Amino acid sequence: VCEHNKLKLMWPQNGFRRNMKTHIWDFTHGLAYCPIAKVASTTWFLNFLNIMNININGFESMQESRKIVTEEESFVKKGKRGKISKINFRGIVRNITAPDNWNFKELTKVLEVMTPFMIVRHPFSRLVSAYEDKMLNPKPLLKYHKTVQNEIKKRRTKPKEIKFVFPNHLLISEKYQILLRRKMTTMEELNSQPSFQEFVSWLLDTRSNKSGTEESWKNVKAFSPFFSACPVCQVDYSVIKLDGEGNEMDSWIRYLGLNLTSTEAHTEGGAQSSTNRALDYFSQLTKEQVLELYNIYKLDFILFSYKPDIFINAAKGHLTDDKMASLRTSSQPATHQSINQNFGSIFQIFNFGKPKKITKTSTQKDNIKDKKSLDFLNRAKLKQKLKIENFNKRGSPSMIS
Repeated sequence: VCEHNKLKLMWPQNGFRRNMKTHIWDFTHGLAYCPIAKVASTTWFLNFLNIMNININGFESMQESRKIVTEEESFVKKGKRGKISKINFRGIVRNITAPDNWNFKELTKVLEVMTPFMIVRHPFSRLVSAYEDKMLNPKPLLKYHKTVQNEIKKRRTKPKEIKFVFPNHLLISEKYQILLRRKMTTMEELNSQPSFQEFVSWLLDTRSNKSGTEESWKNVKAFSPFFSACPVCQVDYSVIKLDGEGNEMDSWIRYLGLNLTSTEAHTEGGAQSSTNRALDYFSQLTKEQVLELYNIYKLDFILFSYKPDIFINAAKGHLTDDKMASLRTSSQPATHQSINQNFGSIFQIFNFGKPKKITKTSTQKDNIKDKKSLDFLNRAKLKQKLKIENFNKRGSPSMIS
C-alpha cells in the first residue's frame, strides 16, 4: 500500500520531524504513542498519567475544594475568581513526554528499541464521533470547529426550512444538561447546529480540490485520515483496533505488562453501539455521498482492513453496476499484504506496508546489538524521571490561599 501510494502516504522530512515531537514518549516503558483524535486518545492520556506515576492529586484537591489558586499555573484553567475550572491533563502529559531539543536522528534511532503504537477504529464510526463532538457542540474547544459550524450555517439558503432535531442521546447526557441548566446554551441554539447531511456536504465540497496528502489535512485534526495523523509508512507501528475482535486494548495492555486497573476506552455504549449509531446517521445520506466519503478515506480502509459495505447499504438510493464493481475492486487489501497477527491473533504490525513479526525475544536481541540506542534510552529515562519528580512537587499547599 505504501509503495503504490508514496505521494500521499510518505511524509516530507520537515513534517515527519514535527510529527515525531508530538508523539507521547514514555521512555520508562519504552512506548511511543501516536495519538489520533476520536480514537481513545483521552483514555490513553489518562493511562500515561497513571503508568508514569504523574501525580495530579494536588490539582484535583484544589479543584474539588474550590479554593483560590494564587500562582500562575499553565496546566490549569482558572475561572474569574481564581478557582480551578479545568485541569489540562493532556498538556501535563505532553510537557513531561516532550522530546525537548533531543537530536532527531537519535530520537528516530531509539524507536528501534521502543514500541511505537497507534489505535484505530472504523473510519466512518470515527467520522460520526467527530461530528457529534465538534459540530453539535455549540461550545467547541477549538476555534476552528466553531468556524466550520458557522461556515455550514451560512450555506443554508432557507434556514427556517432546515428540520434538525438535536439527538436525544446527547441531550440527556450530563454535559448538555449542565450547559442548559447554566444557560450556556439553549434548545434553539442546539436545534440550529449543523445536521449530519450538512456536515458531509461541507466536507465533500471542501475536499474536492485537495491533494489528499497529509499536508492538506494539517488544520483538520478531528476528521482527518489516520495516515495524516501518524506517518504509517515511516514508523513501524503496532496497530490496535478499538473495534477489533475481542478486547484488543485489554490484551495489548496485558501484553505490555502495564499496571492499569481500567482499560475501557471512552466510547459510549461500546463498539457495537457506536457502529449502530453511525449507521443511523449514514442512513440520512445517499449511497453516492457515502461512496465519495469512502474515496476520501480509502487509504485508511485499505491500510487497516476495514470495509465500507454496511454503511453504503444503510444509505439511500442506488449505485450503478460499474460503481459497485469499482468499489469492490478498490476496497480489497493489496494482494501482497498478508497481515501478520501475533499475540493470539490480535495485533497488526505494519512496516512500510509489509508485515513484521515482533516478539519480546527478537526485541531483546536488537537491544543488545544497538548499544547507542540503549544508552540514549537510559539517558532519556533519567531525564524524564527528573521531570516527573519536579512536576509532582508543584501541586503543593503553597499554591492555595
